Amino acid sequence: MLAPSGTTQTFALFLKHLRHRSGAFANHRIYLVIDNLNIHYANLELIESLNFVPLFQPAYSPSFNSIETLWGMLKRKVRIRLLESNHDLSDKQFQNVLDTVCKEITPFMQRKGAATFNRKYMH
Repeated sequence: MLAPSGTTQTFALFLKHLRHRSGAFANHRIYLVIDNLNIHYANLELIESLNFVPLFQPAYSPSFNSIETLWGMLKRKVRIRLLESNHDLSDKQFQNVLDTVCKEITPFMQRKGAATFNRKYMH
């Protein structure tokens, strides 16, 4: 199921779809590992009514969610670039910094993603 955006309503639809597709486990409690996004808390009643057990990740847990690694790298590199320029950047210069940083970290994230995929699915 592909949702157009991450809203409370689309997450509710996802939960209902997940429960509907649970097949042999339809009458079992299913543990749902989720982060602390507000749409997850907004659907807490629905999560429990569909017999899911919510397991919330720690607030900042990059080891559980590799996108956190990306955001951390991006913030560090942008911060360094801003310090190098004495915080005096035009919008265009700031966009150039972001573009450069994204180009620098893309190969790393591709390798990390491939390694994660291989570790999870290529036994």
